[in-house]
Amino acid sequence: TSSGNSDITLDCGQYTLTSTSSDSVILILIESGAFHFIGGTINSGSNTCIFLYGATFTMSGGTLKGSGRSLVYSQGSNKVTITGGTLEGNIFAAASDTFSLSGGTYSQISVAQAAGQRHGNLLAEGYCYYKTADNNPVEKTYDNIYLMNVTVGKCDHRKDDIIPAFYCQCTADRRE
Repeated sequence: TSSGNSDITLDCGQYTLTSTSSDSVILILIESGAFHFIGGTINSGSNTCIFLYGATFTMSGGTLKGSGRSLVYSQGSNKVTITGGTLEGNIFAAASDTFSLSGGTYSQISVAQAAGQRHGNLLAEGYCYYKTADNNPVEKTYDNIYLMNVTVGKCDHRKDDIIPAFYCQCTADRRE
């Protein structure tokens, strides 16, 4: 647990931090501080891996794994920046959160759609969701609160392409 204005950086290197608890617990709680994950693996098992409460989370590499409610779950206004790494489990974006996704591979991203959060809002400018299976851009659907098996990368299409609307923040076309 980190509270106050703590600034923590974790690099597990070749190692894996694993939760063996079958209780519904939070592995890492960040309250009003900052947590930077840069490498290695955190396996939360059936528990929440990282819980943010008015905090900042950055990830530039490594792997987060878990089968619980969420790998990254938040309450309050949080800032989440992911530039790389692999997230094997659900990442949840609350309506009050600010996200900037400019890299990474995700098995599932869910949003608080009823409260106004949208998948396109999570992307950094110039970035797009791509299907992990075939590397094609993900077509936008308004009735889906989940995106499954996607990567985030630079937009490789132009505004004048004859294509369906995508979840993107490409600089040539500001489609959501």
